[in-house]
Formats: sequence, structure tokens, C-alpha cells
Amino acid sequence: MKDFIGRVKRFSKHLTDDIETLVKNHNTEKVHIQELLPLIIGHEETKISTQDLLGNVYNTYQLDLFPYYLHLETKGKDNTFILQMTLSSQDKEIFSFKSYDETTRSHKLIPVPQPLLESLKLHQEKKILH
Repeated sequence: MKDFIGRVKRFSKHLTDDIETLVKNHNTEKVHIQELLPLIIGHEETKISTQDLLGNVYNTYQLDLFPYYLHLETKGKDNTFILQMTLSSQDKEIFSFKSYDETTRSHKLIPVPQPLLESLKLHQEKKILH
């Protein structure tokens, strides 16, 4: 049994390393953060949570497109203010924007892996055609 567990651990470690290598080797495209909003919000696989707290509307969007994960938090009924956006892959952060953090406020263009961006745009195009 120990041997089997050891083999499973080695396999999962190698799989994680292979996926990490794939993600690192992909080209990235610099995209304006506002350009990603409709792609994330409008995706059919996006999980949406909305809270109304003291008259303020807060939205959370989570999109898992293996191996990429997008987390977006906005304020306002029309998502008028981005509170936070995180792009990660296999628990490794690729990009993070937090409106309260002075160091990330200057980020207008963010690096998005080419396969993820293509997938998001393709989904948007399919949605427009239907």
C-alpha cells in the first residue's frame, strides 16, 4: 500500500510540474484589465455571487478554466469599480490586482497567457453568434 501511495504522489508531482512548465512556456499578451471584465463576467462557466451590504452591491466572479483560475470582485450593480482580480494557475499567482494596494494600482495592462485569452475570446465570439 505504501508503494502505491508513493507512486500516486510521484505521479501527481510530475503532473503538476508538467502543467507548470506548460503554463510558463506560453506566450502572454498584455491586455487592459477592463477588456477582461466582459470576458469573465459573460462566460457561461463563471460562478457569480452577489451581496447587498448596507446599500452597496458587491459581486464575486470565479472562473475555472483548467489550468487557469480567475477571481474577480467588483462593486456596483454594473460592476463600476474593480476591487480585486487574480489570475492563477495551479496555485501559482500569475497576476494580482487589488484596488487598495498602491503598487498594483498602476497596472493597466496585465499579462494573460495566450491560450487563456484565446479561450475567453472564442467563447465570447460563440456567444455573439448565437
